[in-house]
Parts: sequence; structure tokens; C-alpha cells
Amino acid sequence: MISQRSPRHIGAIALIALFAAACGGKHATTDATTATPPVKGGESVAVNPFGPPKKAPNGDDVIRQMDFWLALTIPSADGSEGPTAFEAHGYSLTKREYESGLKEFLAGREPLPWLEQAYKDQLAQQFQILRWLERSDASSDLNFRASARRALRERLVNLALDEKSPIEPITDEKLREVYQSRADQYRMQAMVEVRIIQVPTKDDADRVMARLKAGESFATCAATESKHESASRQGQIEPFARGAYTKDFEDAAFALPPGETATVSTNAGVFIIQKIANIPAVSIPFDQVKDALRAELEAKRHKEGMEKLTEQIRKTE
Repeated sequence: MISQRSPRHIGAIALIALFAAACGGKHATTDATTATPPVKGGESVAVNPFGPPKKAPNGDDVIRQMDFWLALTIPSADGSEGPTAFEAHGYSLTKREYESGLKEFLAGREPLPWLEQAYKDQLAQQFQILRWLERSDASSDLNFRASARRALRERLVNLALDEKSPIEPITDEKLREVYQSRADQYRMQAMVEVRIIQVPTKDDADRVMARLKAGESFATCAATESKHESASRQGQIEPFARGAYTKDFEDAAFALPPGETATVSTNAGVFIIQKIANIPAVSIPFDQVKDALRAELEAKRHKEGMEKLTEQIRKTE
């Protein structure tokens, strides 16, 4: 299967070593050129570069899975994926791999020279870490091996769903369609901004209103007279939309012109309200919700794609 150790092969073998335990137990990581072919019924079968399984009851599965992973990680020998486009730290990428990764890295940006260099720098860092992993004890660290196998499996399944999902991809047009169908959800209601003074009785309110008409500032009266927790903030409360407080209070606050002051009695007490501003209703721009909306729809697509793809697979088995 492998006749020599090219940089590409070295990287692939190191990667597969992490996956080996998921395929039927621990395998010897001997030189790929000297691995002994497993024997079934007296006939040689595909070479397992990790040596024969040690008493693995599912030896055929081990070989099949190893061949599958090697086929994924080692580029085609016929050069159909193009020549080597990048090398670093004993690893290399074919032209097809490089261009695919660069496109994802650019994410729609213009392929300027400095951006492509940033992509190469990222690749070099990744390859350096992989080379370090080869030389470390990662392949014998049970926790790391388990995490690596899980990450490889999950990433491959996600890739299969991205490339082969029976569910249509999420396009910008689809995002805008959903955004428009949820216009109410992405619309911020009209709000008002006010200061308040809460007092126990109507007589107290009349007394405070007299002080305000005499020229005292609302902030001073709020600090000395208000029983509300906003007294320490000069009566300032957070802007609010309808539905936040009692109807009587909100009706008075919304009806009051900016700069004007009024008194309203409610079940919660007597309030003096000073209107600061009206804040009109606005729609949240599409660009502000696009990423969150895409994440939501992609998660839904992933779940539905998983269900439909596994159903299709069951029908063919």
C-alpha cells in the first residue's frame, strides 16, 4: 500500500495512529514498509501499516477502516489532485487541498498577497504542531487519543453532511427570506426614556410638583423625595417599551411630550414622571443578525440532514 515515506505519507500515518484504537484495539506502529500483511484463509489481504491486530475479533473491520482512513488522508498517486502546493515541517498539501483551504480562509475576501501569506503562516503553524505531536507521547496518551478519535469522527461526519446532505445548503437568499418572515421578531418596539419620583400619596406629589414649578431641579427632588431605587440616579430609569410596567404608568409616560412633567396614580404608588425622549421603533439590520440566524439554520439543517442521510443509508444496506 505504501512503498516509501514521503512527507505526505509520514503525516498521514501519524494522523491515523491516533485513530487506530477506534478500529479494533492497539496496533504496533512499525515501519509501513515492513508491516506484515494479515492473512485470512491462507491468502494475503490488504496491508495494514500498523501490523496485524492483536487478537482483535473484528480484524476484517480493522483492515477496512484502516484502508478507508488511509485513502482519505493520502492523496491519489495518479496526481489527479494536482502537484504539491505547500510544504512545511514534513507535511505537504496538494493543489486541490491548498486551494480549497485558501477559499475557506478568505471567506469571500479578495485574494490579496498578504492574506494568502497569512494562510500559509497558519498552515505552517498547524504543521509544526502536528510534527510536534508525532514526536511527543500523544499516541500513547489514552485521553488525548480518545479526544482525537472523537474529533476526527465528528469532523468527518460534519464534512459529509456539508458535502452530501440531502437538505439544501443555507444560502444568503434563504437567510433573507427567513429574516423577512420574522420581521416582528427583529423589530425593536418603540420605547420611552423618563425620570421618575415615587411618593406615598397624592399630597406628597402635589408638594414635590410645587417645588419643581418653583425652579428646583428634578434630579434634586428625586434624590431627596423619591422612595424608588432610582433616587440615587436622579430618578433615571432604563428606557422601556410597553409591557414593562402597569398600563396607567405606561399610558402616562408614552403620552407625555418630551420635557414635560406629569403625575400619575397607580397600584404601585404615586409617580411624578418627567419625559426625556421618545425612542422610535426600529428594525434590527439584517447584517446584525445574519451570523446568528445562519448558525440557527445550519444547526437545524445538520439535524435534519443527519436523519435523512442515515435513513437513505439504511435503505441501501
